Amino acid sequence: MKRNLIPLLILILFFYSVVNSGCPTCLEENDICGSNKGTCSYDTTCFKNSSLPSNQIRKCTKYLREGDECGSGNLEDLCIESKCLYNSFATLGEDCELDTDCVTDQLTCVNKECRLKPSENCNGRNANCNYDEYCLDNSCKKIKFEGEQCSSSSQCFGKLSCKNNACFKPKLVGLGADCSINNCDFNKELYCSNGICIEYVEPVAKSCNPNATVDQCPSFEACSCSDEECYRLFPNPVELEKYFNSDDLEKCAFDNKCSFGGSNFRTKSCLSKHCKKQMCAFSGFSLKEKDDCGKDAFLRDLICNSSFKLAQSITSIFIVLIFVFVISF
Repeated sequence: MKRNLIPLLILILFFYSVVNSGCPTCLEENDICGSNKGTCSYDTTCFKNSSLPSNQIRKCTKYLREGDECGSGNLEDLCIESKCLYNSFATLGEDCELDTDCVTDQLTCVNKECRLKPSENCNGRNANCNYDEYCLDNSCKKIKFEGEQCSSSSQCFGKLSCKNNACFKPKLVGLGADCSINNCDFNKELYCSNGICIEYVEPVAKSCNPNATVDQCPSFEACSCSDEECYRLFPNPVELEKYFNSDDLEKCAFDNKCSFGGSNFRTKSCLSKHCKKQMCAFSGFSLKEKDDCGKDAFLRDLICNSSFKLAQSITSIFIVLIFVFVISF
């Protein structure tokens, strides 16, 4: 079954601090941090200046905003000519000002447009192809629509799958049915588990100890540090099933000529500018502030709030979480 993971990756980014056990000690801006002193709140980080000795006193420091001055003591991957700037957001044919705006090494900014460098090909990345193409054998091919010939589901548009060498739309099936190819009928509260459609039963509300060494809450729930009650943290399996049957994000991307390649969640990407509502489909689920010192709200604002202007990099968080999520999904 073909699945687009972008909103789920965003959801995982929101809740990265769930892996930490117990209730955190929340620190404010300029508080001394490090050595298990606590967690810097919201848009602050325990900053270490690489130009100072390793035994320096570290403090919770705000991430830099777009246009702020930066240097050797700051994270440098977004520091261009001593200014914090957005980068790596434009795919083939999209607008750019600098080469660093383009998402891959194969692209360069020519006449304010990301183009393939001479002698380069798409190199296995859809970001190096037009919005209506995919990369196959280092060559850009047109996306296939329902009924068109295919050899794999990756060639088909949106949630279409490839069966008998043709792109087709999986049908909804009932309780006990095989869901390895078709989709469970989410309208009947069904979801796919181990290849079979089963019914979802909402867990009963219960109390919990947030500092317990063993998880006391049902799947998709977390234990609140504020009231010691289990609360829903993630979409339930039926809600995920419903999303997997929707082509809303793919249709929005196609209609706005946005590619799915590259860093789709970056603020200045085509997909973020035109399809933020679809990308943030699961943004209604939220960690309580005391459970993570506002980090959930920070990442939510960073990705899903159009007015939030942050340029400082949190790339390492993205890379680790995407890797963990993809291998476990």
